[in-house]
Amino acid sequence: MQSRRDGVAAQLWATRAFLNDSLTLGVGAGPYLSITQNDDLPQNRTGDGRFAGLVSVSASYRFTNRWLARATWNRMVTRYDRDADMIEGGIDYQF
Repeated sequence: MQSRRDGVAAQLWATRAFLNDSLTLGVGAGPYLSITQNDDLPQNRTGDGRFAGLVSVSASYRFTNRWLARATWNRMVTRYDRDADMIEGGIDYQF
């Protein structure tokens, strides 16, 4: 069975900078409203809206005043068997 999850999230974040503001660590938490669609059969398509929790941890390292690398781990916490993890990373330019 294939599932697709769409949703909207909001988080409050607490961050702290270290090493002369080169390294930043942060944690965020908040609600996530998800709609999961299961496509087991085309005529049996269903949508299911649920609230879940979203917890995230992030770290970034600033190479210059404008360039930094960031990695974030997001965990969607549910009361049923559909917990999910997502890891994001990239290079950012701040202007």
